[in-house]
Amino acid sequence: MSSQQPPQPPIKKHAARDNRLSFTNYAEHTLRKELNVISLKKCNDKVHEFGKCSQEQGLMVTIRCRAQMKALNECLAVHNSEEEFDKYKKMKEEELTA
Repeated sequence: MSSQQPPQPPIKKHAARDNRLSFTNYAEHTLRKELNVISLKKCNDKVHEFGKCSQEQGLMVTIRCRAQMKALNECLAVHNSEEEFDKYKKMKEEELTA
């Protein structure tokens, strides 16, 4: 009698694994995070206005701070758009190739 076990089939790796580990996806994710930080700095006054309103209003923040939230979202939409990301990515590429 043999005590050997039958060979196990190889484990299939999920297709999304390649996308997660891809350097270009990682680089693009990093650029997006950098652009988010830049966008928040550009909209700093709106962030502070919304923060102040939310501290004052407490649980009523969703109702009473709509104007500040709308202004913040509009500012972030302008500075965090796909067009801005493309410009930022192109600028970074030029910096790396220069």
